Amino acid sequence: MSASEPHPLLDELDGFKWLGLLSSVEAPFYELAAGGHDLGVHEWLALGEASLGQQILRDPLNLPMVCHRSGRLVGAATICFTDCDNLCSNLLAVFRDPDESQVALSLYLRSVFWNHPLKRLQIEIKDVPASGPYQRLYREAGFVLEARTRAATTTQGEPTDVLVFGLLRQDYDRWSEKSERFLL
Repeated sequence: MSASEPHPLLDELDGFKWLGLLSSVEAPFYELAAGGHDLGVHEWLALGEASLGQQILRDPLNLPMVCHRSGRLVGAATICFTDCDNLCSNLLAVFRDPDESQVALSLYLRSVFWNHPLKRLQIEIKDVPASGPYQRLYREAGFVLEARTRAATTTQGEPTDVLVFGLLRQDYDRWSEKSERFLL
């Protein structure tokens, strides 16, 4: 198994298989981004490949994983910049088709909350038309829109708002019990 290949299966449901990554974690994020699938993700990928990989690997609490379906890469996710004092973390998730990724994201979130004592996950995405599928995906997975930071970034040279979505552990547990009982 080469350094950039996924490692053993960590979770599987409805054909979605999440596999852990121990090295070369940036490769799947950039593969998805090369296909134009990073449009819903705030400036994370602008860090550059080496920096993104270093940021993810630096913290042993991060949970970098890739998702395959029918042998094809369909998503990648990790938590980053965990605040251990307050048990909060940021989520970076990129999917080939966010409109078809609710089960995949739900499985990843279950892995995060089962493996870490986090109280909260947060994700920031640009408020652009292309992020609409991501906004729906996060809402469907129990995230709540908590803030809009006006003109916090740029898109094609124009000021762009950034949306902040949050998910508390207890909200995820309630959402899972109600919406995705198969995850319990």
